[in-house]
Amino acid sequence: MVPAMAGRSLQIENRAGHLVLRGGHLMRNVPLAQLARESRFRVDEMCRMLEISDRHLYRVFIKSLGLAPKDWLRRQRMVEARFLLRDGAAVKQTSIELGFSHPKDFTREFRSCYELTPSTFIDREADRAFA
Repeated sequence: MVPAMAGRSLQIENRAGHLVLRGGHLMRNVPLAQLARESRFRVDEMCRMLEISDRHLYRVFIKSLGLAPKDWLRRQRMVEARFLLRDGAAVKQTSIELGFSHPKDFTREFRSCYELTPSTFIDREADRAFA
């Protein structure tokens, strides 16, 4: 749980290529990528952790990034998927780690985002490593 503090309005800032959430009820800057992982890529969990409403989080994301939190979390989850797969995680393990109910759901989402399956991605990364 992030401690509360009265004051400035909540906003998202780009700090050296990393998005951070600051102001509002936060005692410190919160890296969004870390918050996404800790919330298991769920908007409701992110709101609970930040002690704010989903509507407020939506306004902050739209104003700062032009994206709804759900869309940003979906993208962030796929970025995390690439890291896990590059580090040698299996497709099934990655799908569980990222909170998908079934590996087929993960494969569908990954293909939608990157236009290739996770298995093809793993094969291409292996080819690059040995090239």
